Amino acid sequence: MLIVVYVMFIYFAISMILSDFRIDPFSTIVVTIMINFSAYIAEITRSAVLLTHHDFHEAGLAMGLLQYKWYFILLNL
Repeated sequence: MLIVVYVMFIYFAISMILSDFRIDPFSTIVVTIMINFSAYIAEITRSAVLLTHHDFHEAGLAMGLLQYKWYFILLNL
């Protein structure tokens, strides 16, 4: 039910804030779904990083990896 609120907010709020800008209903739905699912994906990624055991982090630092490089390897980017 919350996604319906998002759709209504994006469709009507953007039209009110930017009076010269009109967004069609299909684009509103696409943008809303992208924002909604990107929040879910970000939360899943954040929890995966936080649940990584501390020893793995220490092992990466002991191998001489910088913190950003260790996260890069952890997330397989």
